[in-house]
Amino acid sequence: MRNTVKFISVMALFLVTLANAQIAAGKKILFIDSYNEGYPWSDGIWKGVQSAVKPSGAIVEAIHMDTKQQPSEEAKKAAAARVVAEIAKFKPDILIASDDNASKYVIVPTYKDKDIPVIFDGINWDASMYGYPCQNVTGMLEVSALGALVEELKKYAKGSRVGFLASDNETNRKEVAASNKKFNLALNAVFVTKFTDWKRKFVELQETNDILIVDVFEGIKDFNKEEAKAFVQSSTKIITGSTYEDLAEYSALSMAKIPEEQGQYAANTALLVLMGKKISEIPVVANKRFLAIANMKLLRKLGVQPDENLLKRAKIIQ
Repeated sequence: MRNTVKFISVMALFLVTLANAQIAAGKKILFIDSYNEGYPWSDGIWKGVQSAVKPSGAIVEAIHMDTKQQPSEEAKKAAAARVVAEIAKFKPDILIASDDNASKYVIVPTYKDKDIPVIFDGINWDASMYGYPCQNVTGMLEVSALGALVEELKKYAKGSRVGFLASDNETNRKEVAASNKKFNLALNAVFVTKFTDWKRKFVELQETNDILIVDVFEGIKDFNKEEAKAFVQSSTKIITGSTYEDLAEYSALSMAKIPEEQGQYAANTALLVLMGKKISEIPVVANKRFLAIANMKLLRKLGVQPDENLLKRAKIIQ
């Protein structure tokens, strides 16, 4: 009898899901990417969106603002105008606004508190500066495991001074401010715009800190990834870490955010709204999943043997 009841429950759930998928079929979703194709973070979010939308039969398209490679205020406003024009042309039923600039330059000036529903993702730590959540906007915040990463790196460091190296943009500065507050850190942060400065500061920060966090370098002029990998291998002298999977080759240990989690959540939430769920009934949440990554080449260079429990769950880079 229990098996029969269980079977009926599963079948009922399947039929409800099928009916909901039919409700979403043919509906239009526009994914607004703040950045560009080829940027691993954006590509991962878009991959997550596509994987979640595909079974529903909904139609999803993407438009890229390219604001990391084109960071001027003029370029950002021009990109926003492009997106608004595409929305008028495509006529989506719902928008997914990915990362800060999609909200700052598109949603807030044009669509906030309007009829079209919006799901955001990738906004670091806090979305209150955009007035989120509001009557037509909810989504997923992007938070890092930097506090846990620093605690892990301290096991292999001579002290507790932490340097932070990244490209000079609003998102990276926000990350430092939020991390200092959230995890009670005092990051010695340096932001650069040129590859020559990045290399110079990579060396200098190791001389004045015990741990170095390598963060996003997108937007640094003339950044050469292959040259940077060789430079890091020859110049790393203290334990280093990162919070992005695509930066794991430039750091010894990483605890990486998973972009697909952001994309899947945003798309699944968009589908719920298309099926009749009210935005007001969907709270803002934060990502929960992280991927540990061990760069064995750099760890061997430093003479570091990570904790066995960490290695058992980590992705290994040889």
